[in-house]
Amino acid sequence: MDASIKRTLINIFFVLLFIGFGIGIGVSICSYANRDTSKPGINVHYDDEESSIPDRFTINPKPEEAKEYLEKEYDHPYTYEFIKGYFVAYKYNDENGRYEYLNSTPCEDDCEIASYVHFNYEDLDVGRVVLASNEKSIIFDFNRGSFGSFDFIEIIQDNDEKYFVVKEGSTTSLMTLYGRKLYSIRGDLTDISLAGNQGLDGYMYSIRYNLMVYKENNKYGLLKLDSGIKVIEANFDYLRLIYYGKNEFNTSYVKIKENDKWYLYSIEENKKVLDIGYDQILTVYNDVLVVEDNKRIYFKDLKGNDLVKISIEISKSFEDIDWDWENIQDNVSFKVADENIYILLPNGNEKLYYSFEDEGIEDNGNYYKNIDVYLKNGQKNITVYKYYIKSRELIKMN
Repeated sequence: MDASIKRTLINIFFVLLFIGFGIGIGVSICSYANRDTSKPGINVHYDDEESSIPDRFTINPKPEEAKEYLEKEYDHPYTYEFIKGYFVAYKYNDENGRYEYLNSTPCEDDCEIASYVHFNYEDLDVGRVVLASNEKSIIFDFNRGSFGSFDFIEIIQDNDEKYFVVKEGSTTSLMTLYGRKLYSIRGDLTDISLAGNQGLDGYMYSIRYNLMVYKENNKYGLLKLDSGIKVIEANFDYLRLIYYGKNEFNTSYVKIKENDKWYLYSIEENKKVLDIGYDQILTVYNDVLVVEDNKRIYFKDLKGNDLVKISIEISKSFEDIDWDWENIQDNVSFKVADENIYILLPNGNEKLYYSFEDEGIEDNGNYYKNIDVYLKNGQKNITVYKYYIKSRELIKMN
């Protein structure tokens, strides 16, 4: 073959190859731009609107024993019944005034609406229940079917905002009410199965403040609730959020437990604020730290110094509703019950004050019959806090 012809054919081959490569890239780009984002996948975000969730669940045919419709008085848009091994869902039809068959799922004889320590999950306004048996639990959406079968299902809630916490083996996931998993971790998200959000030692999550306690290898840490990003590694015997009242949490500090003592811990600095440990850290608000030690309550600053030179003796547990109190030791310490105490902290003044709710307030020789009169007519350079002994709330009054 002539050399010039050979060179021409080689050039044509490379030109065609280049054109084909360019077309391939263009097709790939177009395919990516027009990809189906309705299917679950990495970096695909779904809004928590029911209409935006892909139809990836199951509508089951009517079991033979199930009724086509139910004649019953309207209470909610949805209703249900258990029929011979099935949970059967019905939806109200406005036109004929009856509940009509909608969906079903197998449900063994021991299957029932979940009723855990602190919630019974049945929402007939949106058509969703948690079904529990001796073996597994499922989230069942009347319109879409089952979200899956899990070893354990729990709900976390702040006001109207809710999520499912689901556990499968050693993995725990946070899931929206419409069945989308936000993330999974090896370990546990909170101890809510034991005592709800408010355990005996403190709170375990806040949806509003995007914080949640997690457990890994029998140790506790803190993560961002919406993403699962770890804020504090799980290195502590216990970790709890600090609540101070009016549905507010302290977002600067948590409390950690080591060697049977509780310590104040800075979230931002990721370290202990004090080397001093207490039997319990009750609350923190502004620069006021309320602790329990040796069955007494103390009011301290964030350096561990006493703010008020009194202590409160606790003769019974916080959970005992039959508390009573009496003065002991010349009004220096108190045996306290279901009472509230006012702590008066003068700014730049060494003289400190306190008063129980049913007592008047004496300040520099002036007597005020209650806190409202004092706040109106008393010294203006004094900050007044009200501490609710039983609920462990600390509220700034002025």
